[in-house]
Amino acid sequence: MIGELVQELQELGFTAETVALLPLVPVIEVAWADGGVTKAEREPIVALARSRGIASGSAADLQLTQWLTDQPAEAVFAGARRLIRAMLDSGSAQTGDLKADDLVKYCEEIASASGGLLGIGRISASERALLSRIAADLHARRS
Repeated sequence: MIGELVQELQELGFTAETVALLPLVPVIEVAWADGGVTKAEREPIVALARSRGIASGSAADLQLTQWLTDQPAEAVFAGARRLIRAMLDSGSAQTGDLKADDLVKYCEEIASASGGLLGIGRISASERALLSRIAADLHARRS
C-alpha cells in the first residue's frame, strides 16, 4: 500500500522535497477553476504554504510558483485528491493535523477570494461544481 502511494506520487511528479505540497493541490485546483490564478487567490495560497512549512526558495516553493503560473494537468489534480484521501484515511504524517473539512474550507476561501461584485456571486458556477467534487473526493472512504 505505502509502496503504491509512493509510486503514484512519483508518477505525478512529486519528490521528497515537494510532497509537502500535496495537501495544497485542491486549493490550487480551485484557483485555476476560472482559467487563471489571480493575485487575490495567489497570496492566501502562498500564506497557507508558508504556514505548512514550505519555505521561500525551497524546491516545494519553486514547484508551487510553477503551479500558480502554469496550470497542472488534470491528472495531477485527480491523482492528488485520491492520494490525499488515502493519506487522510491512514493518518499520514504528511497531512499533519489537516482534515478533509479543513481542506474544503481552504478551497472555499480561495473560490471566494476574487469573485463577485459587492459580495454577490463571489463563487462561480465552475468553482461551485469543483468544490462539490473536491468535497466528495476528500470525504469518500476508501473501500
